[in-house]
Order: sequence, then structure tokens, then C-alpha cells
Amino acid sequence: MHARTAKALIELLTTQAINLDCIHPDDADTLFAISMTDPEEDGWRKRRLWLLERAIVRKIVTDAASMGYTMNHFDGEYESEDNTNNPFEIMKAIMASDEESITFFNGDRAVGTVQLVYGNDGYDVIADNTENDEMNRILAGATAMSEAICEIME
Repeated sequence: MHARTAKALIELLTTQAINLDCIHPDDADTLFAISMTDPEEDGWRKRRLWLLERAIVRKIVTDAASMGYTMNHFDGEYESEDNTNNPFEIMKAIMASDEESITFFNGDRAVGTVQLVYGNDGYDVIADNTENDEMNRILAGATAMSEAICEIME
């Protein structure tokens, strides 16, 4: 991701967080941000953080689905019953706890897992992952996005 694209994403998410813009009324990210409204004056900063984390996770799951992988979400207590290749299903489930993981499958074979930790700087939502070529391909776009956003925010 180029710095200009990352900057535009941050600006868009900031606007959404401040105004609670419902660009897509059935969008899981917008609904999540609205449900997490904060009466504090700087509540928009928290909402932007959540939206930023969700943008990075969305990049992971949409890239994985487009590559033909299925996914399983684990929120630290409950694991999704079935694997899915539907990114929207994963996006509806994420952020149920402070730490979660998504495991990726190629058929019945587990390819690897990405560990997600929420509430830090946003761009660092990917806390850990299985190191192998398939996981590197799945995470390449999200890693580039995270790095570009980090450059701008630090």
C-alpha cells in the first residue's frame, strides 16, 4: 500500500469515527463503530482505532477468501462451528474479545493461524502468525497496509 492510499484510508476512517457515517447501513464495520459509541469527547479516536484494526483484518480475510482459503475464528472462548470462505461472516464475529485468532484452511488442511490483539496502536493488530509461504501470501496485503499506516501514524 502506498503512503498516499494509507493516508486516505486514515482520513476516511477518522471521518467515519467522528461523524458515525453510515456509508453502508448493513456494513459490519459501521455497525460495530456505532455500537461502540463513547460519550467521551475523544470517543472518535477509539472508534477510529477499532475501524483501523477492522480494516486490516478485513484485508486479511478478503485476501484469503480470494485465494480460495476457508477460515475459522476463535475468540479465546468460542470457535466458529464451521469454516467459511465468507469474509463478512468473519468480520461479524471479530472483536468479541481483546485477543483472537483466525485459522486458515486449504481444503481440510490447516495452513496456519494469525493472532490478533486489539486496542494498541491499530496498525499492529497482527500480533503473531504461523511462518510459512502460504501464510506469507495471505498476510502480504495486510502487512503492507499495516506498515504504510505505521509510517504515517508514528
